Amino acid sequence: MTTEERRALLDRAITTYGAPAQMDMAVEEMAELTKALCKVKRVSCSASSSTDLPRRSRRRSWNG
Repeated sequence: MTTEERRALLDRAITTYGAPAQMDMAVEEMAELTKALCKVKRVSCSASSSTDLPRRSRRRSWNG
């Protein structure tokens, strides 16, 4: 898609649905992106810290 085609598409969406609706849609899309990025961050942090868990759990005595 060329820059001109993209601009025409965006202008058509604003004309059809209105600028406020398009701003709301952009906010919703950014919220989904934020959620996905937080999940990736959480999973990657969890994965890196979970590699340490087996070593720690072997050192602990759960029987007292």
